[in-house]
Amino acid sequence: MSERASRKKLHQPFSEKNINQFRVLVFYVVTATFFVVDLIHTFATQTAAPGITTARVAGITALVIFGIAPLIYKLTGRLREVSTVILVTAFAATLFSSLKQGGAPAPTMAFFIFMPLATTILLGRIAGVVALGFSAIAIGFCGFAGLVGIAPASPHSATELSVLFTSAALLCSIAVATVALSYEALVLRTIVNLKAANNDLKLKSNELADREEFLSAVMETVHDGIAAADKTGRLTVLNRAARENYGKEFTPADASEWQKMFFVYKTDGKTPLPNSDMPLLRALKGEKIIDEELVISQPNKPVRRICVSASPVLNAQKEIMGAVATSKDVTIERQQQDEIRQRNLELDQFARVAAHDLQSPLRGIIGLTDELNTNLDGKSPSAQECLKKIGRSAEKMSELINDVLHMSRLSAGQLTLQPVSPRDCIEAALDFVGIDESSGEVEIGYDKMADVIADPRGLIQVYQNLITNAIKFQREGFTPQLEFTCELQGDSVCLGVKDNGIGILEEESERIFLPTERLKTELDYEGTGLGLAICRNTLAKMRGEIWVESTPGRGAHFKFRLAGGNTVDNAA
Repeated sequence: MSERASRKKLHQPFSEKNINQFRVLVFYVVTATFFVVDLIHTFATQTAAPGITTARVAGITALVIFGIAPLIYKLTGRLREVSTVILVTAFAATLFSSLKQGGAPAPTMAFFIFMPLATTILLGRIAGVVALGFSAIAIGFCGFAGLVGIAPASPHSATELSVLFTSAALLCSIAVATVALSYEALVLRTIVNLKAANNDLKLKSNELADREEFLSAVMETVHDGIAAADKTGRLTVLNRAARENYGKEFTPADASEWQKMFFVYKTDGKTPLPNSDMPLLRALKGEKIIDEELVISQPNKPVRRICVSASPVLNAQKEIMGAVATSKDVTIERQQQDEIRQRNLELDQFARVAAHDLQSPLRGIIGLTDELNTNLDGKSPSAQECLKKIGRSAEKMSELINDVLHMSRLSAGQLTLQPVSPRDCIEAALDFVGIDESSGEVEIGYDKMADVIADPRGLIQVYQNLITNAIKFQREGFTPQLEFTCELQGDSVCLGVKDNGIGILEEESERIFLPTERLKTELDYEGTGLGLAICRNTLAKMRGEIWVESTPGRGAHFKFRLAGGNTVDNAA
């Protein structure tokens, strides 16, 4: 039994449902009583008028109805309708009998107690009130009829009148006993129900207490801070982690006191956060907050940075009944990020200096080999060939240094994500590689482009590397073809570069994205092996991914996915 059901029983101990359990028994008692009393009136008190009289015919008719009423109920199961028939019959028979006896008071006594009480139990309170009113009217009418002579004088002897009074008293006694026993049973049943409900409530109360204790224990062990407020803005929950995050023991407090209690500041650590901007209070107004960083600066305590998320709590009617906020101490994490950022900056500076220092001697080597080649001018073909190899190796080393420098910059995380037009980045990459679309040396096609969230320089670098590879790994005798693809995929955009080159074996489709790994072919293609690794790292920094779909001898389609910028470029 639920707590709500138990409460309902407490408020409605004498419900219609409980009374229905006794109506069948009362129906049989009332029908038997009517039958016995009518039998006495019809045959025992009408000896002064032998034979078939009007009163005797009415009595016999009532006896038949009373006799078959239980059988009809058994066959139909319609207790209310059958009860109505016997009560109406009893009213009519009693009224008729009273008028035939000069408005005698004996039969009408049945109206005063028995009829209304029986009607109330069998048909309900409203029918009982109607029966009581009708009984009062019938008693008054019978008495008036006897006084003015409308009803004939009573034909009964003193003995018969005594029998009538006795039967009327019997009716009254049965009525009182029936009602008393019925309501005593109801009271006893209600007491039993109350005890059961009380025991159930105690059980539920203990279960709720155990559940609250369990939930409290769980919340105390959760590593993330949890704070909750009711719909009035009063703080009601602050678990152990939240107390540690905010540096304050839990005290129920209104929203107006939160700033004074917790010393919350904006990310600069100097500007106090207004109460109206508190995540928990904003959640009470229906706002959802995700990973908002705040600073807690308690007097004489270390400054902490926390990351807060908050959302409203809704009831079954979708109404806000409170709000809950989770918090995580990110102080150490931010310190580590600052240290990493500083180290990356130092690494980038070192890489720049190292690249510059390495490039200088390489430029010298390249310059000297060119000069020696010019001076030899066919005098020593073998020496010139060696000088050319030295120059190519130096140029390759220069490219490798530039790629390593670019990789180091990626590791430093120097990217700015913003809405970017892929078409603009493609055109910049083509220009950097030195491809003129109008020359016809390379056939180029475009899909309709959709803006993406990316770093402009990073995306140009990705396209530059993919275009360079597409031109480099071209089949002999074929005009290079480049198709820049774009496909919307929900909130993401899948971009791509499709070529008609030599293609890639399926087993190499993952290996080629590793640093220093180059495509294995029959011909020796120039390159450092870092181009695709740079593409993957750059896209990873932009929260994207890259892969290749290819059939050897039929070209490759490099695809990469980025978050959409919700802007479509209709240029084709």
